[in-house]
Amino acid sequence: TEFFKTLVAIGEGNPQSQKDFVLKWNAAHESANAFLTVAYDELDALLTNRISSYKDTQMNSIYQALAGIIISLLFYLYVVRTVTKPLSELTGIMTELTKNNLSVNVPYASSRSEIGSIASSINVFKDNALHIQQMQADQARLKEENEQERKEAMVQLADMFQQQVEGSIN
Repeated sequence: TEFFKTLVAIGEGNPQSQKDFVLKWNAAHESANAFLTVAYDELDALLTNRISSYKDTQMNSIYQALAGIIISLLFYLYVVRTVTKPLSELTGIMTELTKNNLSVNVPYASSRSEIGSIASSINVFKDNALHIQQMQADQARLKEENEQERKEAMVQLADMFQQQVEGSIN
């Protein structure tokens, strides 16, 4: 403020000594430098605090992202173990059943989930296929028995006919 007063006095036409002017100039210069030094120090402190806060926020975001990735991975593994793997196994069993391999075991039928319902349905298909296979075997056996009985009846009829012919001739 002293330097400002000196400038006002010079502006009003009041002469000032060079030594007094330089001293006030130097004092004003040192005051301005001190003010700037304090301002720069405060700015440095604010920026350091802001950067530290930013780094903390950034690390928290990274930790949250990692936690999200880990949770997603665990969910993926859960889905693979509880849905994808059983469905894949049941698909393989259905393929075996289409190849008429009825000796396969159908797992997961006792499960109360949708996978269990699918496995139970596959078991119904398997049981029906076994029943049809048994019916076809019974039908083939009956056909063979009927064919054998027919042959025996034909032989018996031929024998009776031959006996009647021989009896008529004698």
